[in-house]
Amino acid sequence: MNDNTDAMAYKNLVIREFLPEDAVSLALVAERAFCSDRCDSNINCIECSEEYSNPEWYCGLNADAGKCMVVLKDDEIIGGVVVAEKDDENWVDCIFIDPDYQQRGIGSFAINKVENEFYPESKVWKIDSPVCSRGSHEFYMKNGFIKEGPLNDDWLLFIKFKTLSGNINSGRVS
Repeated sequence: MNDNTDAMAYKNLVIREFLPEDAVSLALVAERAFCSDRCDSNINCIECSEEYSNPEWYCGLNADAGKCMVVLKDDEIIGGVVVAEKDDENWVDCIFIDPDYQQRGIGSFAINKVENEFYPESKVWKIDSPVCSRGSHEFYMKNGFIKEGPLNDDWLLFIKFKTLSGNINSGRVS
């Protein structure tokens, strides 16, 4: 995309912390996003997690070690990012964009904003993903995550190392 296209794609996009009144809308968007995320038309490998479609789950997040952010376009909730702080690392518990807004760079915009504006000092980011969710894997790698390897038979771990000046994409850091 050129600069003009980028500016248009992100016009009226806001990433902000979750508010209790966002719960129902966010849960509906999550359900649509996760239930449409299938790795293959012949395989229904990703179950729609009941927690993602439960508004109460989002309300409890900010009270725990997690934080939920909402993605808004023109004041409408179109996605969310849930981050858990564990030790010296941040885990992206989930990121989702309404299927009607996917493939427009909004997820990349959201994850970048969360990393750099909500957690600017964080150096290590992790996310896990179902083995069969190839589209998610491509998204994570496009956004600087490295496939670390399997957590078990069903899940893969992706990791991103950051320096104060940006991402380290050329390999692992010791």
